[in-house]
Amino acid sequence: MADYFKLRLIATYSPNSDYSDPTLISDWTVDETPNEVVLRKVEAATGGTAVSVTDMDDPLLYLMVRNKDDSNYVDVDYTEGAAGAATPTIRLLAGQACVITDIDTTASITLTANTSAVDCDVLIVGS
Repeated sequence: MADYFKLRLIATYSPNSDYSDPTLISDWTVDETPNEVVLRKVEAATGGTAVSVTDMDDPLLYLMVRNKDDSNYVDVDYTEGAAGAATPTIRLLAGQACVITDIDTTASITLTANTSAVDCDVLIVGS
């Protein structure tokens, strides 16, 4: 039996608070049949907390990180493979999330909270 995963992003812009008369609508959806999906609850420390993906099959389709804190931000640092090609730090303000695609399982992923530990959801979708 196959597993199914859907990632959907809907963006709507309107000058009205009830989103009536929208001037920009974008709806992007991808459907996958991954070999594994893992949700990890991670506490990001101020000194950094590593998120290991070496136990998963290569490559990974998506890595999603959600900052569950009400006031603190989290920096997501991602370094690809042994060559160490670093991507820019992604700063997630309170309540924000990000998606990184096509992740190598040798990547170094670190979540760093700014002033106190922050709870994060990390969803990993295998190929």
